[in-house]
Amino acid sequence: SKFVMDNKHIEEMNSILSRIYNDLMESKKRSNEKIDSLKNAYFNLCQDSLAHYINKKNTLPDKIDSIKSVVFNNWYNHINQSVRDVYNNAISDLNVSLSEPNSAGGCDLYVDYRNKSTKTIKYFKFEAYFYNRVSDLVSCDIRNQYSISCRETGPIEPNERGGGTWECVIYNWSAYKADLKSIIIHYMDGTSRTIDKSTIQMLLKEPNLNNETYELNKELEQCSKQIQQWENRLEVIAKQIGEKSIDYYNYDYYDDSFHRRKMREIEKEESTLKITDLELKYFKQRNLLNE
Repeated sequence: SKFVMDNKHIEEMNSILSRIYNDLMESKKRSNEKIDSLKNAYFNLCQDSLAHYINKKNTLPDKIDSIKSVVFNNWYNHINQSVRDVYNNAISDLNVSLSEPNSAGGCDLYVDYRNKSTKTIKYFKFEAYFYNRVSDLVSCDIRNQYSISCRETGPIEPNERGGGTWECVIYNWSAYKADLKSIIIHYMDGTSRTIDKSTIQMLLKEPNLNNETYELNKELEQCSKQIQQWENRLEVIAKQIGEKSIDYYNYDYYDDSFHRRKMREIEKEESTLKITDLELKYFKQRNLLNE
C-alpha cells in the first residue's frame, strides 16, 4: 500500500532505468558515428592514394626521359667528331667485362655492342689485354701472353646486337678487367673499318641510360603495383559504405596487412556496437521499457 500511495520509489527506479537506457543509446550512436568515420576516412585515403600514384605514374616517364636526355647529351657533346662518327655509323652500346677466375684461374671475356652501320657485319675482330686490380698489365700463366685476338662471325644485321662470350681468354688469378686495343669490322660488301684504342675508351664511357634511371624505373614499376593495390582496397571499402557490417573474412586480398589492419579497426567498433545492441535488447525485455 505504501507504493500505491507513494510512487517515489518507482519514479527513482524509472529514472535509473531511463539513464541506463539513454547511456546505451548514446553508446550506440557513438559507435555508429565512429564506424562511419573509420569507413569514410579509409575511403578517402584510398581515393587520395590512388590519385597520387596515378599522377606519379603519369609524370615519371617524362622525368626518366629527361634524365636520359641530359646524361646522354652530356656525354655526346664532350666526345670529338671522330668518336661521334664511329658511334653514329659503326657501333654503339659497347660493353667489355671479365669474369671472376674459375677453379683453374681461367677468366671469360664478355663483349657486346650494337651495329650502327647500314651494312651487315661479316666479322667483328678485336684484340684484348688484361689488368689486375691496381691497373697493372698481367699475362696468361699458360700462354705467357698479355693479349689475345678474338673474332666473332656474323652476320650481324644493321641495328642488331652482336658480341658474345670468349671462354678462358686468360689464366691468371689476379686478372680483374679487360680492355680492347683495337677493333676491326669486316662488312659483307668487302669493306672494313678499324677503331683505335682511344675511340674504344670513349665508347666504353657511353652512359648506360637504364642504369642512370634504375631507381626511377623501379619507382615506376612500384607505382603500377600500388595503383592495383589501392584500387582493390577502394573497391572493398566502397562496398562497405552505408552497410552495417563488413564481411572481413571473405576479403579476397587477405595477404594485404595494411588493409587487414584498417578492416580490424572497423570490425572492432562493430563488435562494440553488436554488444550494445544486445544490451539494449535484453534491457527492454527485462524492464518492459515504454510499457
